[in-house]
Amino acid sequence: MKPYIDKVIYIKTPLDVCFARQILRDYTNKDGEQIRDWVKTYLNFARPIFVNHDKYISSDADLVIDGLLPLDKKVGLILNEFKLDNLF
Repeated sequence: MKPYIDKVIYIKTPLDVCFARQILRDYTNKDGEQIRDWVKTYLNFARPIFVNHDKYISSDADLVIDGLLPLDKKVGLILNEFKLDNLF
């Protein structure tokens, strides 16, 4: 797919923050057992996939942005990346 993609921008958010956000988003109304089941699945299966994905994507990205930045800062960095491309 690389020949068809002009720019790769990766918003890199620490996995612990992603995990916490998902628990808050998807498990607020779940019982403790459901939360524990997901935590076990995350630790045993999902996290290693996410770690590898992060290494693979970030190594080829044209721009890596800190996912903890406020939205307006992330948008500004992305817009700046595209403005710089238009200069050449």
